Formats: sequence, structure tokens, C-alpha cells
Amino acid sequence: MSSKVLVYADKLKGMQKEAAKAMENYTPGGGFSTVPSGVYNARETCELTETRADGLLRISRKFTITEGEQEGLNAFDGLQLQIKNKESGEIVINDVGLQIAREWIEKHGETWPEDISEIEEIINRINAAAPLVEIFVQEPKAGKNGRMFQNINVNKVLEATSEAASESAPETQVNENPAPESTDSDDLDSLSRAELKAMILEKELDIPVTSKMTDDDIRTAIRENTPANETPSADDTKDLLVFCASQSVDDVNDQMTKDEIVGVMSGYKFNRWEITDDENAMLEDCGLSGNIVRKKPVTPVTKPAAAKKPVVQAKKKGK
Repeated sequence: MSSKVLVYADKLKGMQKEAAKAMENYTPGGGFSTVPSGVYNARETCELTETRADGLLRISRKFTITEGEQEGLNAFDGLQLQIKNKESGEIVINDVGLQIAREWIEKHGETWPEDISEIEEIINRINAAAPLVEIFVQEPKAGKNGRMFQNINVNKVLEATSEAASESAPETQVNENPAPESTDSDDLDSLSRAELKAMILEKELDIPVTSKMTDDDIRTAIRENTPANETPSADDTKDLLVFCASQSVDDVNDQMTKDEIVGVMSGYKFNRWEITDDENAMLEDCGLSGNIVRKKPVTPVTKPAAAKKPVVQAKKKGK
């Protein structure tokens, strides 16, 4: 248990009903930074804060690069849990921000709580652990207000170093009767804990996942509860949903088929210089090559107009 005083529990409880509704369409898939775009190893710290102007809850994260040319530089971002309704001015749940927060929390081996007020304590535990993580800093983009920002994704947790993290880490449950290894490739080994849990929900498998279960325990349970002719494979619709969240593609959710998601995406353009090589390949595989803008627009340089020469009228000669 974290020893840090919880100060936002009441405010989080007020979000409970809307948060539960937002999680019905949970799809994995996030700030700004001065660090050049790329993949880095970084030490992560975080805290639950609120904006000064409106008191909106957000998770503030700091990533300190630990190696390479950018070692020592800090990258910052925030996961916005609440936003203001543009029309009414009312403070409401930020569905996308909350879903990204859930994915981030589950990547740290934590379980998304039914009582949302518990995420403050989870965030405190992650901060106390100060884990070493692999992050992907995306290319900078211009926001609606004209300010530049960068999204930062936590790819995976490499290690958690603090005693607090060790104490709060889930116990490993030894499976005394392991199932025989499958000779068929089912891609489960490539899936994260969050993706495995999403697969259980999607396939409606009767598998209660507990904090004591390791990722391998979950994979074994999925294999044991899936008929041989229905062995699940990695579903690239999840990658599409994550991509859509990062590109602000609206009107997609995890209840849609791949073709339906691609149909929505076909109405958008994607800048090649803002996406990774893997994302570019994914779009091409989905038949969206024509939606990729491959050349940056060149801003024309306007030359100042040349000053007009004064017209000098010739004097008339006297008769």
C-alpha cells in the first residue's frame, strides 16, 4: 500500500458513473516534449494533478532519458481524464484520455479498478516504483490552438526498482499441472497483459483474471479454454484502434469489425512524416495507401513587392 496521502478520492468518485460508461468502449491506444522523435529507455515518474484554470484531473508524467545522445533530457506529457464541454461548459469525462490511462496502468501490471477512486493509489505506486520504461516519442504536431505538442507512448515496462514496487507486485502463481505446449503458433506470446485481457472479453471466455496470475498463466488459460480449431490469433483491429486514437479518428470503437474501422479511416488523410514505418505498412495492407500524404507541404516564401518608381512628368516646352 502506498503511504502518500490521497487527496483526490472524492473527486474521482464523482467520476465513477461516467467512467464506467466510458470503459464500455475501451480501446487501447498518448502530451508534448522537447525530445526528438524516436524510441528511448527512460525513468518514469507520475502524479495525479489538476489544471490550474479549470481544476480538470490529469495524470502528469515525466520521462527522463537514461541513455544515448538525449541522456538526461526530460520529456513531459499528461493524460487528461476530464475536459470541458464546449457547448455547456460542464466538466465531463474525457473518454479517450481515460482509455489511454487504463492501457498505461495495465502495462505496469496493475488492474483497472471498478472503483475509479482507486487509481490515485495506483498512480502513487507507479510513481514510487520509478520504473524504467521504453517510450516512443512521436513527431510534433500542431494543436487546435496552434501550439506544438508530441504524444508519448509507453511501449513496455523494462524494470521496476523501488521496494514499494516489489511489495505491491503481484505474487507469481506456480502452475503445478501446466498444459502441454502447443505446436501451433497462436501469437499469444506476442500479446501484452492488457491485450490478453481484451481477448478474453472479446472471445467471451470464462476466465477470471486475478492479480496473482502471471501473463503466462493467462496465456495458458486462454489456450485451455479455446477449442483447437478456434485458437485465437493476434487481431490487428486492436492496432487500428490504437492508431485511430493517436490520429484523432472519430466514430470507431472495439465493437466494429476491421472492415468497418478501415471504412471510417478512408475518410481521413495521414501524414507520412507523422507515423512510423510499421503504421505506414499497416495502412498500406488495409488498402489505405491513397490516404497517406507523403510530401510535406512547402510553405511559399512571399517576397516583398518591389517599390513602385515615381512617375516624373516631362515639362512642356514654352511656345
